[in-house]
Amino acid sequence: MDTAELRTEYQLGKDLIQRFEDDGFVRLDRFLSANILDALGDRLNRLVPPQNTAHQDVYSRAFRYLMHAWICDEFVRSVALSSRIAQVAADLLGVTAVRLSHDQAIFKDPGAGATPVHADQYHWPLSSDKTLSVWIPLQSVNATMGPLCFFAGSHCIADDKRIALEESGVENLEAFLRDSFEEICTEYKLGDVSFHYGWTFHRAGPNISNRSRKAFGVVYVEEGIRVIEPRGGVSIESLCHWSPGARVGEQLNSKRHPIAFCRH
Repeated sequence: MDTAELRTEYQLGKDLIQRFEDDGFVRLDRFLSANILDALGDRLNRLVPPQNTAHQDVYSRAFRYLMHAWICDEFVRSVALSSRIAQVAADLLGVTAVRLSHDQAIFKDPGAGATPVHADQYHWPLSSDKTLSVWIPLQSVNATMGPLCFFAGSHCIADDKRIALEESGVENLEAFLRDSFEEICTEYKLGDVSFHYGWTFHRAGPNISNRSRKAFGVVYVEEGIRVIEPRGGVSIESLCHWSPGARVGEQLNSKRHPIAFCRH
């Protein structure tokens, strides 16, 4: 199929960049076409594993998940490494080049539970805040399907405070965020795509509809970012599913993390 739109530059206005810097997230309306989303959904449907009901944690009960789908399929690769998407990521982060950290297919089936409040970057051992998640729903997402809800401005919490909050438990974390920040929950029309900082706290409600809420996430990081010691007592060796061979102190620049956009 024609993938030209994935290489078409997007004119990002200064107002949107400022909104991203202030709120920690921004949603772009009709950013991708239905043709691209349908094709992406078709490929991911073949790759995402069925629900595993054994030994489920809270995240497993919330969705089905697959990381690094781009390695398995050429079309998925063209989306994950799309210069159109990565260019917006670079412009929002204010950097000249970004690398792919990873992609993640996230399928929240009917009856699936809520996704707890969290900040993505707590789980990424990276040296800089210049990280960004792109959330690409593969269909429209109304309130019954569990759209993302962001706590506007929460990316500005001091580093020691946000780490302590992540480790204080979901109830304490959510109570603090609700007292301190406005929660923004909006529906996504077909083609709408959102971008948020790695440290923007967010959540998603349960899927109480009769349709699967299927989404594709892509994480970009600034070129030159380094690996740091993982948080929460996790070893870097246990994160080999994310970055095989990653070493603390070294740049994230292996073949698993290619350059997705570079502005010359």
